[in-house]
Amino acid sequence: MPVYLITNGALKVIKMLEKGGQVFKGLFLGGIICIFFVLSEPKLFQLQWGRTQFINLLFTMWMVGSSWNLFKKINIIFDKARTEFLKRPWLSIFTSVQVLTGYCFISNFIYIEYFWNEKLSDTSFYVIVFPSAITTFILWNLLYRICKTKSRGLLNQSSKKIEENTSEHLISSVGNNSKLVEKEEIAFFKFENGTVYAFMLDGGQSIIDDYLINIEKKLETHSFFRLNRQFIVAKKAVLGFNKEVNGKIKVRFGTSGIEKQEIVSRYNAARFRTWIKT
Repeated sequence: MPVYLITNGALKVIKMLEKGGQVFKGLFLGGIICIFFVLSEPKLFQLQWGRTQFINLLFTMWMVGSSWNLFKKINIIFDKARTEFLKRPWLSIFTSVQVLTGYCFISNFIYIEYFWNEKLSDTSFYVIVFPSAITTFILWNLLYRICKTKSRGLLNQSSKKIEENTSEHLISSVGNNSKLVEKEEIAFFKFENGTVYAFMLDGGQSIIDDYLINIEKKLETHSFFRLNRQFIVAKKAVLGFNKEVNGKIKVRFGTSGIEKQEIVSRYNAARFRTWIKT
């Protein structure tokens, strides 16, 4: 249970980082900056602030921000790799952690040894900061890979749904008998007394054992239009349309021997005009 909660929470954090914009990213990185600054500055809670603490804060901000950008660039390189070997998750995680760890060590070594003229071993770097940084880099990569895996799964599901929705046929059922009805031969759908009827271009008629809202999702939007709660019409069945009061549109459509007129609301009128022109 705790593992599930942690993983689920991590996925939400990554998703918010991807879609939450710059504000959430700033808060996320700001939280990491605060954690590392607290770990590296024991005098913080003693309220002993000075030039040293201020410079260390700026360095911590730069380190976290630059490490995050480097982390993103490394993963972009592996994601765009053309060979299957380079696309392996374990390789990208291992490489990313190694590069970020080396970058962190070299940057801190130069900063402490040459800027402050102190020994790296005399600070809390090896004991606290460096292990915390490695742990952070590992978590970044694991969470990124988990999110990538889940995104691919959702993408595959969406692709399957698109394939289902773009099928060339619908199923017509009457009793125990079923038959395939080609979408191209349908002029319009009508919902009446709890049943959906498909009226064919040749004048025939079939019963579709489904709800009108589900049928609408299975139709190509460039070929069919939902006029109102009762009708879906094919573009090839539209005979004409007239403007009505309050911005409404009266659409004339039909098949051989059948002609109907239905009102499109003013809210959908503009969308209908665009659809009929394309």
